[in-house]
Amino acid sequence: MKQFLFCFLSVSILALLQFLYAQAPSLLGVSSQELSLGFVQFDMGVVALELVKIFLVTSGYLFLFRSAYRSYRDKLASKRAKRIWCAITALTLASAYLSTLIRYPAAFESFFPPFLNRALYRGAFYISPLYLEIGVGLWILWVLWHCKRKIQALAMGVCSLLLFLFCCPISASRSTSPQDPDVILIGVDALRTDRASNPAIMPALTHAVQNEGFLAFDNHIVGIPRTFPSWVEMLQGKPAAQTGIRHMFPDLKEKRPFFTSIVSLLRDEGYATGVVSDFAGDIFPRFQTGFEKIDAPTMNIQSLLQMSVDLVFPLFLPLILRAPGRSLFPAVMESPSGSESRLLVHRAERMLQEFPAEKPAFLTLFFSTVHFPYAAPWPWYTQFTDPHYTGRFYFQKNPDLYEKEKLPANDVRQVRALYDGSARHVDIAIGEFFDWLKQQGRWDNSLIILTADHGQELFEYGSHHGHGEHLRGEDVIKVPFFVKPPKHAATPVQHIPFVTRSIDMAPTIYGAVRPNAPTPATFQGVNLLSHLEKDPALVAYTESGLWFSRTGVSFYQKERMDYPGITELLHFNPANTGDIVLRKKYKPIATTAKHRSLTEGRFKLIYTPTNNSAVLQLFDRIADPQNLTDVRTQYPQEFFRLRTLLQRWIEKNEPHARWVHDFLLPN
Repeated sequence: MKQFLFCFLSVSILALLQFLYAQAPSLLGVSSQELSLGFVQFDMGVVALELVKIFLVTSGYLFLFRSAYRSYRDKLASKRAKRIWCAITALTLASAYLSTLIRYPAAFESFFPPFLNRALYRGAFYISPLYLEIGVGLWILWVLWHCKRKIQALAMGVCSLLLFLFCCPISASRSTSPQDPDVILIGVDALRTDRASNPAIMPALTHAVQNEGFLAFDNHIVGIPRTFPSWVEMLQGKPAAQTGIRHMFPDLKEKRPFFTSIVSLLRDEGYATGVVSDFAGDIFPRFQTGFEKIDAPTMNIQSLLQMSVDLVFPLFLPLILRAPGRSLFPAVMESPSGSESRLLVHRAERMLQEFPAEKPAFLTLFFSTVHFPYAAPWPWYTQFTDPHYTGRFYFQKNPDLYEKEKLPANDVRQVRALYDGSARHVDIAIGEFFDWLKQQGRWDNSLIILTADHGQELFEYGSHHGHGEHLRGEDVIKVPFFVKPPKHAATPVQHIPFVTRSIDMAPTIYGAVRPNAPTPATFQGVNLLSHLEKDPALVAYTESGLWFSRTGVSFYQKERMDYPGITELLHFNPANTGDIVLRKKYKPIATTAKHRSLTEGRFKLIYTPTNNSAVLQLFDRIADPQNLTDVRTQYPQEFFRLRTLLQRWIEKNEPHARWVHDFLLPN
């Protein structure tokens, strides 16, 4: 009873300290109270339930050690034996804590002073979590040694069974016809083309692409460089202006209960469909895509509250960042600080095995680790970083919504190194997944696609990292797009140089699995597999996303229409399952203020509205990939032609908008 009361008081005190420290759970570093959410009236039950779960789990561990000690106290005759038992127990607890601390340091970063972070960062180069976990094995052996033989035999049997299942995974037998290939769609959030094709950073991916018969579309342009609207574009085969999803926070009416996508089409034609993702995949449960199985987190007020409570106790993190804690506390999936791509692959493999053997599979696997804050686990966050770095960004770099100054060169190098380490972490998982597909006999008769929802800017303009705020340069809107058709021989990669678009992915998938069927009329893109021999002269339209802050040192803050920051733009909608949505009154200005671009071959036209006027600029993508020099005077014919195309595109796809002296206005 004393232990029960002690545990209850400890959790209560920790909860009180957290409330006094943060006042409320946070969204993107901004206090929820600042958002005028008023969630306390209807969601305190969520917080209470999460605290009860923590209390029960913690109590269970305390009672486990207490019962174990009482069971063996009589057998530990000498004080020396008791001290050894206590030392092994302490080593077990310390190993669990320290190994989690080293593997997922970003989860602990806010709890320790900078000098301790620096020491842990350097120590992680030399200390392996495997060595620290020796204490776990010693403690288990000590306990089993003092058990009765029946219990020892039972434990050995259970361990043998687990070892057998681990070493001999159950195969997923296939009985589908050759005409029904599997579709494996792999997305890597924020992956840049220069990293995806760099063998020093992503060796497994580049080796597969170069040698396994992939088609590499080298000029693949996304329609909107933000995760939610970009995925809707890819799956529905329509631009964001037609899907209605033009930012990350649509309401229930914009999301619409159902729409036709490549997933729903193939599901209706007999495919088993599913999606697996970590934290950035919280978009998939928020709209109906046609996936029958969704293994991804959900971003709403409930999950944010649960995650805030789960991650606030540093001594509790070792219990929830590793299995089976992740199953007991699924809200942790919303946290990038515990991202683990290998676990994601295991979940994808399990989902494929659970699909009916008589059906072809459509599996979407979405990795988030490359997305900021670039918090790869150990040892990948150390792969490319400088061990002597002493700045602020040891383990991760979240975006600064209120950036006031440019980062020094050593910080920029560190952030880029963290990004590269995250890419390497995902690459290893992709390589293991590819090997598993081959072992299971699924590789040859599968359509394999790897792409990204958008790229990433890493201080190419000297002040910013992120995506979606502007359309200059190639690093954000141009993404990798690799396609291995089913039954394609393992040949050297074929590079496709012409411009392709994210809206072309859905009809390309349909064309690969239904080569003799016409492209469904619902898709606005084209089947790229039918245009490999001749450039279809496609024009790619792209628009920017929401700005989360109205201040900052980046150039786009001086070249934009002004509207409020995130604390006023968004609110929690309790009637819509607690989703975070854009306030209705700001939708017109948020749409009008978008930067827009057209990319066609060598040239790109960018439309930039401001409070007083609008600017149209023409850039040479070949000579000036960062789009720093306007060449409209050198190529007037190209400028006027692309301007006309942009105006016609807007008139066709946005009937609510109209042009007035090169300025786009809502009706």
